Amino acid sequence: MRTACRMRLQGAGNVRDLGGYPCGETITAWQCCYRSDMLNNLTQEDWKKLQEADIQLILDLRSKTEQIQAPYDSERYGIARVSLPFMKEEVPLADSLDEQAQKRFLDSMKLDYVDMVRAVPEAVCAALRHIRNTRKAGHAVLFHCTAGKDRTGILAALLLKLCGVCNEDILADYQVSATYNALGVNRMLPADVMAIPAVRALLDSTPDMLQPLLTMLDEAGCFSYLKSIGMRQDELEELSALLQEP
Repeated sequence: MRTACRMRLQGAGNVRDLGGYPCGETITAWQCCYRSDMLNNLTQEDWKKLQEADIQLILDLRSKTEQIQAPYDSERYGIARVSLPFMKEEVPLADSLDEQAQKRFLDSMKLDYVDMVRAVPEAVCAALRHIRNTRKAGHAVLFHCTAGKDRTGILAALLLKLCGVCNEDILADYQVSATYNALGVNRMLPADVMAIPAVRALLDSTPDMLQPLLTMLDEAGCFSYLKSIGMRQDELEELSALLQEP
């Protein structure tokens, strides 16, 4: 039974522990993997909390452009950062006054999570190996994008699926982002940007966005799919064990 999951920080509103989800006869391990939205507004007190959680590695899933626009220095606090963009293309924001531009923007950003995973197999494998190595050393990992919803949601789903967490719980974890983002990252966007229907739609986290990825993993088999993009069976078995309570 899950009893807590959110790490309360002043500068990020969607930081959550992936621990506590039932998987077979055990649960996913607490204080080992954290998912988050952007970290560029963290305070010194926030960074101290990450240190106290023994987070030794941050996986930055944002695009290169996003990283340049909203940088942070985790190494100043003794936490390594690895850049692993989980999206190939940059898509410009639609003009709030142009309905056709809004439609083109929304169509281009109707994020097909299956396509996203297939587009960056090297980044997916690298992320899984970084998490495995950090957990093997006994430390925690945090991974994030901008809203902590799409790219972060994909990696979280892969990890939970790898542990045998049921789809209902994976979808429930995914949907929480909309609640926390309403209190956090959404408020950081200008009112005219938030008024764009396309933008509001992208900031939502409804089950139908993630379900196709879970269906694909069910049909292919999570282990089989990840092996097909470059992971080894022994790596996956070890990672799965490291993400679960003994």
